[in-house]
Amino acid sequence: MPHFSPGLGEVGGTSSRGSRLKRFSGRAFVLLLLFANGFALAQISSPDERYKADILLVVAHPDDDTVVSSYLARAVFDQHKRVAIVFCTPGDSGSNSEGREHARALGLVREIEARRAMIALGITNVWFLNGRDTASQDVQLSLATWPSASVLEQAVRVIRLTRPEVVMSWLPSSVAGENHGDHQASGVIATEAFDIAGDPTVFPSQVAAPLRQYENALEGLSPWQSKKLYYFTDAFDTEFFRGHGPEYDGKDISSSKHVSYLQLAARSAAAYYTQLLDPNLGKRIEAGDTSSAFGADLVSSCAPANFAHAWKCSGGTRRFLGLLSRVLAGTRIEFAHVTASRDRNTTRRHVDHSTARKEQQLAAAAGHG
Repeated sequence: MPHFSPGLGEVGGTSSRGSRLKRFSGRAFVLLLLFANGFALAQISSPDERYKADILLVVAHPDDDTVVSSYLARAVFDQHKRVAIVFCTPGDSGSNSEGREHARALGLVREIEARRAMIALGITNVWFLNGRDTASQDVQLSLATWPSASVLEQAVRVIRLTRPEVVMSWLPSSVAGENHGDHQASGVIATEAFDIAGDPTVFPSQVAAPLRQYENALEGLSPWQSKKLYYFTDAFDTEFFRGHGPEYDGKDISSSKHVSYLQLAARSAAAYYTQLLDPNLGKRIEAGDTSSAFGADLVSSCAPANFAHAWKCSGGTRRFLGLLSRVLAGTRIEFAHVTASRDRNTTRRHVDHSTARKEQQLAAAAGHG
């Protein structure tokens, strides 16, 4: 008698239909996903507004922001400007007053300090580029030590991402002052990026449209030409900047915070423990104790300055505050501005010549002319 298994054909038929149904469902899901992805790509044709900036600050190191932080406080809190910041290096060859970390480890620490400092000013869009902190007064050495081509490409990318109306940076010129090579190098990078970010033939992969949803080569940005480029300087005497741009008084009182912009700037600078001669001062300021940092005698000990420089403060104040004396000295901030690419070279030459004349005058006064 032949062996017979009742229901075997029925069970097998059900399994076959189930397998076909699963395969059909899987294919339908994949097609639906592809359609949804294509639909999403077709729908998202505008840039991400979370990163749109009115002002983009391009500086060399974490703590360079302290030179203009009283203006940044004004811009963010009372002028309601959207501010973003680029640090060209992580500050990995600086000193450390708080711990034993140095070199690349210090760079990691200073990145966190910079983000905390910016949060105190209400600024969250912060980028670090891959320049190397170079302790010198030679801009060519800094640019040679940095991977300057890579830093420039990244700076152009950030400008195209943030689409700032104004770019601010260090004056790319030798001056009689701190004259840090990295400061000048960041000004060179900012100036070049300002000029070329609007040219779609420069770094074209940044402005090419993505070919697929999971794209990792073509970036989908748009060319962008900022309207103005502003310079500030680390010169001892910034009189040569007078009349070339706007001026701001750090002692003005914030209408929204009801304290001076200098105080707001110092609260931000307090985050830089590694760069303060006494990190405990920064900790006390962050904890809300401003009595020792903002007394009238302390502020008045810093002579009115064209810009924020430690050298404008009395010796005792300078030794006590260190980095914060940069902030407290900034009772008057001056900028030199450029309104358009076509006019930029003329304006830069004028600023550079003024700087050269001032250096000659200072050298002559010191008996070296």
